Amino acid sequence: MKIETTKKILIKNIEIGGSKTLICTPITPSTLEDFVADIDDALSQNPDVVEWRLDYFGNLSSLDYVYNTLTSIKYKLANTIFILTLRDNKEGGKCALSQEDKLKIIQNALKTDTIDILDIEQIQGKDYISSVKQMIDNTNTKLILSYHNFEFTPNKEEIVQKIEKALELGADIPKVAYMPHSSEDVLCLLDASLSCRKLLEAPIVSISMGDLGKISRVYAGQFGSDITFASLKDSTAPGQIKIDDLKRAWTHLF
Repeated sequence: MKIETTKKILIKNIEIGGSKTLICTPITPSTLEDFVADIDDALSQNPDVVEWRLDYFGNLSSLDYVYNTLTSIKYKLANTIFILTLRDNKEGGKCALSQEDKLKIIQNALKTDTIDILDIEQIQGKDYISSVKQMIDNTNTKLILSYHNFEFTPNKEEIVQKIEKALELGADIPKVAYMPHSSEDVLCLLDASLSCRKLLEAPIVSISMGDLGKISRVYAGQFGSDITFASLKDSTAPGQIKIDDLKRAWTHLF
């Protein structure tokens, strides 16, 4: 049984932190044509959430292009939560833009009123995070503050501290993802996630990556994580499971 949060977030009648573990499907189009096709493909799988990894997009230099792209598909997302992520190359993304340029892109994207959740990295620092917070304070957009470590899994205390730090910096939803090198590392992540669920009111996302960590994606909700990520075609992180495979597994397990 999934563990519910004390403080739930309701978006488009979908409850983050409720009795259901939400499935988020990332898309990574490089052109407008691919974007429309990927959105349609993703929605055909009925995920709860779609994440646009904007850092894969080929025309980030044109603010109007990003704006028009988002505007063109807004009507398709009436019943699906939409996350915008401009992932930094320091955390596995394709974006090497300056913070100033990224803030311009984010601000322009928010004008479309399409973004339900914005995902930015903790490593961007307090000033950058504060600037983003100011942009979304008078909107309905929620904030994920994420942290990805593709090298190793630290001890439980460090994982918990990273999640707590995200909340201190203003996150609505903290997200952490670590690379395990042993089964003990996976258990460490799951234990930290479970502890945070007991300690904290907000929804969280916690992931153990790679093949070893796949169990954390399947049993996310049972250990306190409220969203799990499942791929449509290409994975955006090591160990990501295809959405149809995940759903098939769930029909046998839950």
